[in-house]
Amino acid sequence: MALNPGERLGPYEIVSLLGAGGMGEVYRARDTRLDRDVALKILPEEFFRVEERRARFVREAKLLATLSHPAIAAIFSFEEASGRHVIAMELAEGETLEERIRRGPLPVEEALGLCRQIAEALEAAHAKGIVHRDLKPANVKVTADGNVKLLDFGLAKISEPSDPGLSSLPTESPGLTVAGAVLGTAPYMSPEQARGASVDARTDVWALGCVLYELLTGRRAYPGDTVADTLAAILRSEPDFALLPDGAPTRVASLLGRTLQKDARRRIPDIREFRLEIERALTTAEPPAPAAARLVQVTSAEGVEEFPSFFQDGRRIVFSRDDGGLRRLVLMEVESGREELLTAGTSDDIQPDVSPDGRTVYFARARAAGRRLEPNDVFGAYEWADL
Repeated sequence: MALNPGERLGPYEIVSLLGAGGMGEVYRARDTRLDRDVALKILPEEFFRVEERRARFVREAKLLATLSHPAIAAIFSFEEASGRHVIAMELAEGETLEERIRRGPLPVEEALGLCRQIAEALEAAHAKGIVHRDLKPANVKVTADGNVKLLDFGLAKISEPSDPGLSSLPTESPGLTVAGAVLGTAPYMSPEQARGASVDARTDVWALGCVLYELLTGRRAYPGDTVADTLAAILRSEPDFALLPDGAPTRVASLLGRTLQKDARRRIPDIREFRLEIERALTTAEPPAPAAARLVQVTSAEGVEEFPSFFQDGRRIVFSRDDGGLRRLVLMEVESGREELLTAGTSDDIQPDVSPDGRTVYFARARAAGRRLEPNDVFGAYEWADL
């Protein structure tokens, strides 16, 4: 049962209930020892008797203790009070992104700025080997001065294989709770997460893409009336990119296309690259994306592989495609779909990038198919004068 205002748990005096989920109840409380308000996360009494729940709660406290970043709510203490496990954390004042989205889509620059801060927080967590696994608007608070606080690491995991006894506990979201072997909040699950497969940092990349899409459009990327409908959309459907706002830079449409790849191997590989793309979009003057829906659909099409690179005008992309066991660079016009093979030979041509003036494509050339790139591998450039 929820605690009432004025009740005490050790030195903490309950002020109000802030929220409740599958991994605990969160209260605003007064630390009477230090005379400050804190966010008090409490393992409910009925869960305290369940060993797996206690173990996960303790684990969350230990994970938080390893993190120190201004965009992550800090942990103050972990203790047992009145027969309950209690985590005292920094109280993040402000509204959640979920509450903010209810008022409608955010301006492009504001949405990008908030996602950049979230990416920085995730980058710090990933550097410690911690995958959040439950990133969603409800778990992000924005303070009055526009600063982000990433909350709730209750489902976080260390990148290495974790105790299987702790990997099947659910989390709750209003109207959408997933129980059993599938772990997370349905609308923000990556495809691998929805299947109950092993996940890594790329699942947080996917979730942040879902958050960015929702901030820009005011709609969920993968809507559904039920959990089953939502998971089916994640596994089989594409977001409606036509809802992206007019004026969204080409780079933003490209970023969403690369982030919401169902195959994790084709997705942006790490959150640092996500952050860098946002920073480029915020600092680089470029025209709005022409036919943004078409542009993103192209990046998700079969045969478009290895993270396509976009020209500044948004009208062409270059990517590598498998061709008889070796990879070749392909230039594609977004509107028409017309393709031109740029390279051919006996080596893999991968990781293309376009120069700012659009006249040169730089790429890595591996010496043999199926071989990892080594420090001495050859780097090439394909140049032309008529583009």
